[in-house]
Amino acid sequence: MQNTAKSLFEEGILDEGTYNKISGSESNPLFSLFWELRTLLYLGVLLITSGFGIVVYQNIDTIGHQAILALIAVLCGCCFFYCFKQGEPYKNGKVKNASTFFDYILLTGCLLFLTFEGYIQFQYQVFGLRYGLAAIIPTVVFFFVSYRFDNISILSMAITGLAAWAGITITPLHLIESNDFTGHSVIYTAEVLGIALSTAGWVLMQKGIKSHFFYTYVNFATHLLFVSTLAGLFLSEGGEKFLWFAWILALAAACVVFAKQEKSFYFLLIALIYTYTGLTHVFMTSIDWDNEAVVWLGMWYFMASCAGIIYFLVNHKKIVSKLFNPGSGPDTSNDHL
Repeated sequence: MQNTAKSLFEEGILDEGTYNKISGSESNPLFSLFWELRTLLYLGVLLITSGFGIVVYQNIDTIGHQAILALIAVLCGCCFFYCFKQGEPYKNGKVKNASTFFDYILLTGCLLFLTFEGYIQFQYQVFGLRYGLAAIIPTVVFFFVSYRFDNISILSMAITGLAAWAGITITPLHLIESNDFTGHSVIYTAEVLGIALSTAGWVLMQKGIKSHFFYTYVNFATHLLFVSTLAGLFLSEGGEKFLWFAWILALAAACVVFAKQEKSFYFLLIALIYTYTGLTHVFMTSIDWDNEAVVWLGMWYFMASCAGIIYFLVNHKKIVSKLFNPGSGPDTSNDHL
């Protein structure tokens, strides 16, 4: 651009003032504040909802429960009314809303809905001991809202609510009350949920229904599967431990295949971190630490493995290029790798 302006100036097409302005704009490019403003807006939503909760808590004796519930319901209803009024019609593809603040108003409405339900449950025990019902209602609402208004943030809340509902439904009540979530029932539930999420995301993508949501489904499913598998590995003994480790290797292989398909360094890094954690646990629990030679072997293991990870992180572009494009040189076009 600057070379073009210079040639036009030399030819006399541009005057000196115009040329100086173009040169100045090229040497001092505009700085994008998109992510900074977006972060501030999200923080604003959280601060508003949190501040509202603090005001309610500090003045609950003077305001009254019914008045507080009515106020929350009105604010929540206003947010959803605005979204349904101003939102774009539903489409299976990606939808971009015209208003800049639309997503934040929608997020505020969902948080207020969650506050309303939590308040009536805490104060009036509307759901009694049926905690699963209390968890599934906002989950269904959030899934509907996320698809209706094409919002990935709300979809993340819906998936989180689904995980909470599954854990509450499967886990016996006495384990919840004692805050004990180390049972195998929770681990198996997380495994099933992780497989179900990835499968559901893939099926919806194949049908062309919000295909861009697939990454969110896979992201949640991947962490859920790896974390639950590591929990099973940590709690198991003997031969069962190696079965869990074999499952970690299978998940890592699937993660590498997906990373290669999507050219995503993120999923490759996930596979590396979780596999290294599982391998280290198996190594540490399978050797005899009373043997001095074994202790030295353990020290060399940590030094060698840490050096290997550092080498991978420093040279990841070259390694990923060989993995994703065998037979070719380093791929400098995929900077996100």
